[in-house]
Amino acid sequence: MDASGFDALVVFYPARIAYLTGFHHVPTERPIALVLGDGYSAVVLPAAENAHHQAPARVDRLIVAVDYPGSPPPSRPPPAAAP
Repeated sequence: MDASGFDALVVFYPARIAYLTGFHHVPTERPIALVLGDGYSAVVLPAAENAHHQAPARVDRLIVAVDYPGSPPPSRPPPAAAP
């Protein structure tokens, strides 16, 4: 990566993530990413998927991303306005 001028590489394709790390998952609407840096690797996955996975042995870190930060989540309608 140094020769190409990159600091890191992010991989989203499930088959490539599995090939590079041994981390197999079923893709859903929530993407899972593999981040590869100089001597560093991490899998970033949504909080909804966290209960189903453990960090693979070939990955340094498992990062859990919150799907909908803030309150209320977009799936809930906003509170009614006062009259």
